[in-house]
Amino acid sequence: MECQEFDELASLYLSDELEPARRAEFDRHVERCAACAGLLVLQRRADDLLRSSLSTPPVAAAAVVARVRERMHATPWWRRMAELPALRPLLVSAALAVALLVGVHPRSVSDPRTYLIDTAAADHIEDIVERIDKPGWAMEEREIEPMAVRWVGNARSLEALAPEGYKLVKAKPCPLEGKSEMWLHLIYARDGREVSLFVRSGEISSPSRGQRALTPDPSCVSVRNLEVVARQRGRYGIVFVADVSREEALRLADAAADAIVPHSV
Repeated sequence: MECQEFDELASLYLSDELEPARRAEFDRHVERCAACAGLLVLQRRADDLLRSSLSTPPVAAAAVVARVRERMHATPWWRRMAELPALRPLLVSAALAVALLVGVHPRSVSDPRTYLIDTAAADHIEDIVERIDKPGWAMEEREIEPMAVRWVGNARSLEALAPEGYKLVKAKPCPLEGKSEMWLHLIYARDGREVSLFVRSGEISSPSRGQRALTPDPSCVSVRNLEVVARQRGRYGIVFVADVSREEALRLADAAADAIVPHSV
C-alpha cells in the first residue's frame, strides 16, 4: 500500500469491507507511517461522532417548532427601540457611519493569502501555545524523513531549514487550507522557544490557492502577537510563524528560504 491510496481505502477499512490480505497490508502501512496513522485517528473520530449523532434520542420536534414560531412572531427588542421616534436620527447616523467604514476598509475574507497566513498562525497557537493534543506527530528522524519525502519531495533540507541554533523537534502534515491542501508543519526549538515552519512543494501536488497567492517577496503580518512571514521560493511555499520581532522573523524566514532553494533561483 502507498500513502496516496489512504483516502480510497480508509473508509473501507473502518467499515470492515476490505479483504483480509488488503486489510493486513493497510495495518502494516499505518504501523510504519505516522502521517497516515494520524489521519486514520481523525477519520475514526469523525465516524464515531457521526454514529453517536445518529443514535441520539429524537428531539421533541413539535415543542421546538412551537417555540420557534412564538419567537418569530415576537417583536425583537432592537426593533422596538428602532421604532422610538427619539432614537431614529441616531440610528440612521450610526448606520451611515458603519457603511462608510466598510466602504473605506473592505475586508476580503476570500483572499487566499490572508486565509493561509491566518490558518498558519492558528495552527501554531494550537500546537505550541495551547498545546492541544493532536495525533500524527513524528518526533524521530526515521519517522520524519518519509513524511518529508511524501509532502515536500525530499528530507535532506529539513536540518538545513532549521534557523540558526534551532533544532527540529517534530513534524506533521497539516491541512492549513482544507483536507486536500496539506502543508508540512515543522517545529524547531532553541532555549525554550519554539517556532513553526510550514512548507509545501508545488511539484508533489499542485499549488494550493494560498501558495499560488504567494510571491518571492516576503509578506510579513502580525497575527495575535505573532509574526507570520509567507513567501514563494522556487517551487516551494514557505510560511514562518514565531513570537519574535518582525526583523528576526524576516531574517529567519529568509534563511529557511535560502536553505530550501538557493537565492539565485
